[in-house]
Amino acid sequence: MAFRFFRRINLGNGLGLNVSKSGVSTSVRTRFGSFGSKGYSIRSGITGLSYRKYFGSSRKGKNDAAAFLLIILAIGLFYLAAIVLWNLLLFVAWLFARLYFVFSQQYSLYEAGENSYFAQLAATTITILLLFSLLLLYIYYV
Repeated sequence: MAFRFFRRINLGNGLGLNVSKSGVSTSVRTRFGSFGSKGYSIRSGITGLSYRKYFGSSRKGKNDAAAFLLIILAIGLFYLAAIVLWNLLLFVAWLFARLYFVFSQQYSLYEAGENSYFAQLAATTITILLLFSLLLLYIYYV
C-alpha cells in the first residue's frame, strides 16, 4: 500500500494552493465544482457523487485543458455581456421615465397658459419621445 499526501491551502474566494507528494498546483472551487491545472471535477448535488477528469500529460491532454478553459471563459464573457446589457436597458428605461416626468410637468404648465420657452421645449420633446417610442415599437414588431 502506497502512502498518499495531499494538503489544500485556502487563499480565499475559492482559490487554493494544492500541495501533494507529486508537486504543487492551483485550483478554483465554485459551487458547481472545481478547476485546476491538473484537471476538473463537476459536482452532482448528491453527496459523494461527482465527475472528475484529469488532464493527461500527452499533447492531447494539454489541448483538453485549453479547450475547457476557453469554454469557461466564453461562458463568463457571455454572462458579463448579459449583465451589462440588462443594466444598460434599465438605465435607458429610467432615463425615459425621468424625462417624461420632468417634461410632463412642464407640459401641464404650458397647457395652463404659462408660455415659457422651457414649457414649449417640453411639449416638443414629449412629442418627439412619443414618436420615437412608436418607431421603436414598429421596428420591434415588424
